[in-house]
Amino acid sequence: MVLRMIEMILPEKEKERLEKVLTNNDLPILRVWIQPMLGIWERPVAGLWKKSVDEDRILVKVLVSTEYSESEIDHFEKGFHRTEGCRMVVLPCGSFLAKARGGRRNARAAQ
Repeated sequence: MVLRMIEMILPEKEKERLEKVLTNNDLPILRVWIQPMLGIWERPVAGLWKKSVDEDRILVKVLVSTEYSESEIDHFEKGFHRTEGCRMVVLPCGSFLAKARGGRRNARAAQ
């Protein structure tokens, strides 16, 4: 199974809308991770690297099959196209390792 990881940065106040977007479609999502973005991040601003604290943002990672990734991206774009600070990156995922029940690892490798 070929997989894609969709990563988004959203304002933390958008958690409720994120839950609605994730649950209001029938597309199979393999995994979802949501974590706060804490710490100091350096980013280029007008050619200079500036430091800022992004404590009011969350990082959302959604693992989907490539077959459904375009539809999921469309749902996210529709749900958050007006959200300031929303960023999305889509990455290919060569494999996914998860612990199966009982503690043994279960590998899902992309073909």
